[in-house]
Amino acid sequence: SVFWVYLMISDPAYRPSWRNPLVGIIIGYSAVVLIAGILGVDPAQSFWSNHERMGGTFMQMHLALFAIMLGSVFHSRESWNRIFGFSMIAAVLVGVYGIGQLAHVPFLISNATGERLSSTLGNPIYLGVYALTHAWMSLYLLTQAKSSFARALFVCALGFFLLLIVLSGSRAAILVAVASLSFVCLAGTALIIGAHIRKGRVIAGIASGLVIALILGGVLFGMKTLYTADNVPEPLSRIVKMGLVDRNRLEL
Repeated sequence: SVFWVYLMISDPAYRPSWRNPLVGIIIGYSAVVLIAGILGVDPAQSFWSNHERMGGTFMQMHLALFAIMLGSVFHSRESWNRIFGFSMIAAVLVGVYGIGQLAHVPFLISNATGERLSSTLGNPIYLGVYALTHAWMSLYLLTQAKSSFARALFVCALGFFLLLIVLSGSRAAILVAVASLSFVCLAGTALIIGAHIRKGRVIAGIASGLVIALILGGVLFGMKTLYTADNVPEPLSRIVKMGLVDRNRLEL
């Protein structure tokens, strides 16, 4: 932040664009979070939260400032693609480390969460969300790749991150992945309809999108009828045990 302040003073190009609607949305959201924290039951708890969740106003303000700073410093698509690329390299290393823990590699710190993958993050849920974020990054970079080698690399990265999501046993991340991929299939179908006029291609596009979406959703919930949690190893047993309601709350 200190260097960013210097850049803003020395060069107007690095100052936030207040006319950008995303900047306004971030500022508006931050204002709502701040007011809600002040007027809450425990303003101190709302402001600081705790070291495990880090969801308090203090952390939210940092994230808002960080988002505005990134948007002010990096302006081009190429810059963002490089950031995503470096982030994906780090995520792959985190995933490889976690798989090494499951393989009981001697010089690695043992996995404290049993058969569920947690890697250096120490929490399977965090790893699932982390892998889900980078799965979308790899899918985005796949659309930007210009060579066959780069496209193949991002496809492999996408498959690797989806594997990490499953191995983490994070049911929320798995459900979001299935739902979002189904949405992408349906959106792709709509694009096919808009891009192709020939009736045969339109029908094929609609059929393909619906079939893929149904398969993604059906595989997840069909496992509950084929298997039980007792005969499926962790972390897959957590997927099998997913239900709609458990003790008056949504079970994820």
